[in-house]
Amino acid sequence: MDVHERNRAAGLPASWFFLTGGGCSMEWYVSLAAVGHPVLLHDADGWDADRGEGPHDGLRYASASLSRWLWTWADGDHVWDEVFARRRVGG
Repeated sequence: MDVHERNRAAGLPASWFFLTGGGCSMEWYVSLAAVGHPVLLHDADGWDADRGEGPHDGLRYASASLSRWLWTWADGDHVWDEVFARRRVGG
């Protein structure tokens, strides 16, 4: 079973395209349906369908766009820096 099939079976939206693993239960996706195509950091352990939660409850971060996320990598910066900065400000 490929990643896309696994994610559909797990209940993730078909419009989320897998980019790469993020470590542990975290994975990076691009939203093909949302304006700007934001990149989403999703925690597979961050939601529970048995408690009435949906995949969006597992979202931990969303970049402004796929373009911005890719340029962060291309410029040699670390995409996790923004994730951690938001966590410190909001958490």
